[in-house]
Amino acid sequence: MDVNPIVDRKGDLTDDEIRNGPLFLRLNFKNIENVTFGTEHIGWRLRHIMADYGNKKRLKNFMYHLRFLVLMAFTIPAASAYANESTTYTLKNDRKLRPLEHFRDCDQCPKMIALPLGDFVMGAPLQESAFLYNLMFKPRPGIEPGFVREGPQHVVKVDIPFAMSENEITREEWMACVADQGCTITPSFEVLGSGGYKLAEGDRMPIFKVSYRDALEYVAWLNVRVGENVYRLPTAAEWEYAGRAGTTTPYAQGTTLTTEQVNFLPFELKSDGSFYLVDPDQVPFPVIVDELDAANPWGLRHMSGNVLEMTMSCITETLLGLPTTSAYYDAAKAGTDCRRVVKGGHFSASMLWSRLASRISTDLDTVTHTRGFRVLRQIKEMK
Repeated sequence: MDVNPIVDRKGDLTDDEIRNGPLFLRLNFKNIENVTFGTEHIGWRLRHIMADYGNKKRLKNFMYHLRFLVLMAFTIPAASAYANESTTYTLKNDRKLRPLEHFRDCDQCPKMIALPLGDFVMGAPLQESAFLYNLMFKPRPGIEPGFVREGPQHVVKVDIPFAMSENEITREEWMACVADQGCTITPSFEVLGSGGYKLAEGDRMPIFKVSYRDALEYVAWLNVRVGENVYRLPTAAEWEYAGRAGTTTPYAQGTTLTTEQVNFLPFELKSDGSFYLVDPDQVPFPVIVDELDAANPWGLRHMSGNVLEMTMSCITETLLGLPTTSAYYDAAKAGTDCRRVVKGGHFSASMLWSRLASRISTDLDTVTHTRGFRVLRQIKEMK
């Protein structure tokens, strides 16, 4: 089947539409995407309310955001993500792997982590995205706020064993493909900020300004290098399973994030509804993949923030509700000329875009300095 995207006021926006649309919150930068609100601000807001308890609008706003934070503190239904000690995987050369073991197929190949088998709850309830939704869209009577594209929540069983690259594909790894004539383009390494273009230096920077088709060239090159058709982009389901790493909170790190854990742009929401940067001197910029305390419980780094990551799944109005990762893989292969799901948030977006259930989309040819990718390798389980 060819799954076509639906882009409407339910919030199924593309990354370009979020950046350029009329609801985009620009403030002092041209590439700020939204705001975040954390638990550390409750006391600040409460003090202002107590000083002016007669302001009903302020009280109403506080109660709404307090409700949002309470909802965010609850976990979604529990899922099992197990690393059975008796489970063993094999590679082509008969090398044996255990869950969470690291490996490389070649000197220039990305470092991979073999992930445990299990199942997880994919997606998020409307309440998780309600705050962000209400910042972007005018509330409508009788319509519960939240991004319907992030649900319905459902359990997905991982029935295709796989490894995921520890990091986003780096510039060094991409340029090895270019040097070997497997990849066609050498992308610009400049990032557009408030002061113009700035060079993102370092071989360990994540690759960006590559399209979906460009990413397919890279995985095809990896497959030639290893002599097997085992590398590909992950589906959205596989990406979310890897990102959650056995957790059930909006982020693998919990119900909120810090800038020591994830590269995002933090904002403060004032009681009058206006916004400002928590650190006015912070310039949104990608970081090398080794920076920050960015690993989730399975060791995968920067699954939230830094650069967006492309998947092979077609964007749909809601999640498909399929029971297995193999079913999601079949659906992704059946999609041809569709917009692809993009996950993970990025360095110039707020924390809320880095939620593991969040998803936007891209076409097959657009490039941007906020989007890259990581790769998946299928492996075999020894019976």
